[in-house]
Amino acid sequence: MCRASSALAAIVMSLLSASSPASSRPLDVYSSSFDGLSLARTRPFPGDPEQDNWYQVLAAGEAIGEIQDAVAVSGRALHEFAPASNGCGTPTADARNVTPPDLEARPIITLGVSFFSHTSDLDAMNPYAASLRAGGGLHPGYEIVGFGLFSGNDAPKGEMGVTAAVGYFDGALNAELPLTVGTGLAWDAWHRIEIAIDQAADTYVYVEVDGERQYLYGHAPPRSFAEGEWRRGQLIEGIAAEVVSCPWAPPNETDDDVYWDDLSLTVGVRDPALAEEIQESAAPCPRLELAGRHPASGCVALRYSLAAPATVRLGVFDSGGRLIRRLVDSREGPGDHGVSWDGRDGSGVAAPPGLYLVRLDAGGIVARQKIVRVR
Repeated sequence: MCRASSALAAIVMSLLSASSPASSRPLDVYSSSFDGLSLARTRPFPGDPEQDNWYQVLAAGEAIGEIQDAVAVSGRALHEFAPASNGCGTPTADARNVTPPDLEARPIITLGVSFFSHTSDLDAMNPYAASLRAGGGLHPGYEIVGFGLFSGNDAPKGEMGVTAAVGYFDGALNAELPLTVGTGLAWDAWHRIEIAIDQAADTYVYVEVDGERQYLYGHAPPRSFAEGEWRRGQLIEGIAAEVVSCPWAPPNETDDDVYWDDLSLTVGVRDPALAEEIQESAAPCPRLELAGRHPASGCVALRYSLAAPATVRLGVFDSGGRLIRRLVDSREGPGDHGVSWDGRDGSGVAAPPGLYLVRLDAGGIVARQKIVRVR
């Protein structure tokens, strides 16, 4: 049994406030159809005003980024091209800086764009990878919202089609979030993707591809590793679009292209129906809190609160994501609950000092908290 002097980890599942900024008026951070921009390759920073200041981040070898009109939803589009002559892992990227919006006032962030993926050989099996991301902050690697497009990687591109993917933070590492939308998309065709997150609640809201929507409440957007810890950015300063030559392993066999059109980045909710839906669906967005002495030694007392009945699975995991001990696996009623971890694994062996994660799954919605054990 835990003593009163033991560390206390409080896990609290709570609703978003009734005054949630989901109802705040939206702000158009950046939008462009690329129509009317100068037809030419992009230039280094700060870019050409005639191209709305899109600038070249990297275009090695024969790679190019350009504004062109041969492939577009209508008018013109931004084109990123990575040739087979480029070495593996060489990105072709362009970016545009934006005025940082107030994410605290309007934490719902939505990134949407139309895209057209092309590769020179649909029978080739080398990887295809393109991405569109918005981010910024003190650490250059911070991503706020974004997605990737993938194909190949030891399977014929033509058989796989193009698949959309987003990353999430599982409490220990960034991982790929399984999607039921945006899989096996046709090459050489226009598709539309929109992704929304709630920055304040640290959760995805939804991903929508070609009008098919998947809600992702309870899944945390990815972090960047900086100064020894995983950090979530809090600032948007720019948008970056890229395609990468064979990102994982040689040989690079194909010329790869991605075309972007009708891009939009907003904060705040544009659709009143979605604002109401976010309020109604906010309960599955858990918030974790840690109280008491920390780091912990010996026994650790945990508590959690449920707003409604739920099947609860609560376990302790090591920093590599491996389950150390299952503490709760049962149906629980609403209210406060408590359980303790004696610092041992499922076999009764004392766990070594280090970082551990408590994961609470209540009705399929996940909450997490860190525990650092010392001797």
